[in-house]
Amino acid sequence: MRRIRCCGHAVPLVHIVSEQNTSLESRPDPLVGRELNGRFTVLRLIAKGGMGRVYHAVDLKRGIDVALKILDPSIPAAGDEAEFHARFSIEVSIAAELRHRNIVRVFDHGKTDRGLYFIAMELVEGPTLADVLAHKGALDAGVAARVALQVAQALHAAHALNIVHRDLKPANIVLTDRGTPDELVKVLDFGLAKNLSSEESVTQKGQFLGSPNYMAPEQIQGAPVDTRTDIYAFGILLYRMLCGRLPFEHRQPIRVFSAHVHEPVPPLTSPSGTPIPEALRDIVLRTLEKLPSDRFASMMEVIEALLPHVSDDRCEELMITGTRRASTLIPPSSTRALVASHQVEPLLRESESARGELPPLMRDSREIAIQNERPPLSKTALILCFGLGIAVAIAGGMLIAQF
Repeated sequence: MRRIRCCGHAVPLVHIVSEQNTSLESRPDPLVGRELNGRFTVLRLIAKGGMGRVYHAVDLKRGIDVALKILDPSIPAAGDEAEFHARFSIEVSIAAELRHRNIVRVFDHGKTDRGLYFIAMELVEGPTLADVLAHKGALDAGVAARVALQVAQALHAAHALNIVHRDLKPANIVLTDRGTPDELVKVLDFGLAKNLSSEESVTQKGQFLGSPNYMAPEQIQGAPVDTRTDIYAFGILLYRMLCGRLPFEHRQPIRVFSAHVHEPVPPLTSPSGTPIPEALRDIVLRTLEKLPSDRFASMMEVIEALLPHVSDDRCEELMITGTRRASTLIPPSSTRALVASHQVEPLLRESESARGELPPLMRDSREIAIQNERPPLSKTALILCFGLGIAVAIAGGMLIAQF
């Protein structure tokens, strides 16, 4: 296997995923129109990348359309296939436990009779963030913050189950119902993520998983990864949305790797010349610290930092939970607390089911929101309550006297 030297480490070139490696081929795909395992009918090729291909298929068992990911046959062939099969089943089963509106759901996985490993996922209609950025270049700061907030929620839900994505990038984010109040961000490809509670991973030893433009220094150097690795990739993503470009752009992956490890983050500037809010720039810079210990400690901290940048006048359009919206009749002083409640509430429910208890920051967010939603009692109401209490006490005393 050919390797390159980067920052004192030998980096294998196999399975380095590049955003430029996702164009569809013009020649017919051999799987389109075929039935796999008597279970899936493949309709068309949707996308392809370094880990495999994704097809629009029909799940004949469930009677629904799905996104069917077929892994590149060279991945299990690169090592012990029996070992790969065991790890694949464990990791994808864990990813299938993720239940969050901002995460594309994994329905099933397995191996076809032709020896192809597959993952059946929720089929989501809409452009990827990569498509949108290719067309628009950069996003308005408010729009970028709203997209980033939903991505942060998805990562937080995964991190609560000790799952790290490791390959966050615009091509793995889909925007559904764009331009409507139901606009929702969906994060893809948790099916090949890293489970921090296990020493194993879907990728074989010696393989290199990730996209060079979004990889954290510790990934490049071969150090252990954790949730802060996703925080770094999230920072690159937010930088790309705000600035219309990547912080480190080179034709050669080796130079990108070196920049991630050694070079400072270039200043954040909008291509339109519109100033980027300083506090938002600070969020990006903190997520892109070279040392994991210098970044945000958790995605919950990132969520709290982003909330002030989601404008109050768009509260009705923030379909973060998909259950309720902030009312335009709510006084401005309590609007922020309600927005926080709407965005944190799904995380509270998922954390309660996964952990049995709530982290302090999440408890505080819900308590603050509840306090702001509860109207204070008026003086008249207090007097009535006090009088009612006295009347009940007198009546009770009379009954006791009769006995």
